[in-house]
Amino acid sequence: MTFKEKLKNLKREHEQSDIKFPLKNLLKSVDELQHTISDIWLNEYKKEGLLKFKFVYVKRQNHRIGKYKTSNLEIYLINNKNIVFTPVFSNSSLNFRLECYLENNPIDKIIIISKHLNENEFEWVFYRSLIPDIFYSFTKKELEKIIESWLLK
Repeated sequence: MTFKEKLKNLKREHEQSDIKFPLKNLLKSVDELQHTISDIWLNEYKKEGLLKFKFVYVKRQNHRIGKYKTSNLEIYLINNKNIVFTPVFSNSSLNFRLECYLENNPIDKIIIISKHLNENEFEWVFYRSLIPDIFYSFTKKELEKIIESWLLK
């Protein structure tokens, strides 16, 4: 066995013994989605001064997984409205989801979750908290539609 193979085995053993490892990966994927939103999907609007972004780092605690660190993505619109993306651990699905809402209207949320396509592949889908039975693919175009609908509120 080569040195590299031994290191890979050691890493695999460590990951399997670390109960929080899958949760860390889930939280990492939510963080990557937030950066996709700010750095890729909506970056052109930021460059034109139409939107501003801020990551607010927070510590949270959940009775099932203990303490964890995460960040909220806040989008500031020109009309002084803010959109918040908050990672939340779901006790029912044992997964992280991203809740998106207009700051002064947290009842009408968009819930963004990962839908597993196969063992190593997933896609982001969303539903409105007021209509939880209909899922849509979470894409740049859909996000723009959501933000546009909130501009009028």
